[in-house]
Amino acid sequence: MTRGTEISNAIIASLEAINPAGGYLTDAGTRVHVGRADHLDDTQAAEFPAILVRCVRDGVGASQPKHVRHVREIAVEGYVFPDDPDYEAVMDALAEDIHRSLQPQGTRSVLGGLAIELDIEGAEYVHPEPGSRLAAVTYAVTVQYATTYINDQQ
Repeated sequence: MTRGTEISNAIIASLEAINPAGGYLTDAGTRVHVGRADHLDDTQAAEFPAILVRCVRDGVGASQPKHVRHVREIAVEGYVFPDDPDYEAVMDALAEDIHRSLQPQGTRSVLGGLAIELDIEGAEYVHPEPGSRLAAVTYAVTVQYATTYINDQQ
């Protein structure tokens, strides 16, 4: 498994921990999806809030022989069903839960030591257009990590 995949999996695991029993405001951690958003189009209101995670890019930064620094950008999108007139309060709670689950706190290392640095940009709110079934809050998560190649064949 690549280090980039390990990082994506660590982010997914952090998001799956979101539930009120853990002190979070929502139970969105029980509905974390990976990949494309189009499969959320057919979901019912009871299946929200939900979270979608996908890698946007994985660029190569500074490198030395056998050592490469990567910058991986992951989109973390929280979706709510805007059937409640106060759906924005649910978006606020979901945004707080997502940020809290990903932000290293106290002595917790960055993604269990997999990453050098993690940056979470401010949340972008996407309100539903007429006829749309979903509202979303999106975070761009940028992770810097290093890989070491053991031999010249990699």
